[in-house]
Amino acid sequence: MAQATINARLNATVKERGDKVLRDNGISTTEAIRGLWSTMARTREVPSFLAQECKRDEAAERRRKREVARGLVGLATEGATLSDDALSDLRFQALLSRYEVLS
Repeated sequence: MAQATINARLNATVKERGDKVLRDNGISTTEAIRGLWSTMARTREVPSFLAQECKRDEAAERRRKREVARGLVGLATEGATLSDDALSDLRFQALLSRYEVLS
C-alpha cells in the first residue's frame, strides 16, 4: 500500500500538551492522526469537535487581522515615505503581534 506523509506546524505549547495526553494514554502521534483520518474516510465527515475548533480558529484569525488593520490606520499619509528601517520595524511589529496572539 502506498504511504503518504503529513507535516503540520502548531503552537509548541499545544503540541507538548497534546503529546502528553497521547503518551498518558499509550497512543503515538502517528496513531492519533491515522485514527482521525480513518474516521473521516469511513464517515466522510469532519468530526464535530474539529469543525468547532476550526471555526474558533477562523474567528480568532479574523479578530487578529482587524486589530492589525486598526493599527495601520493613520500610519502613513498621502505622499509620505517610510525609510527602510521604519518599514522593517513595521513588519517586525506585525509579526510580533501575530505570534503574541498565538501564544
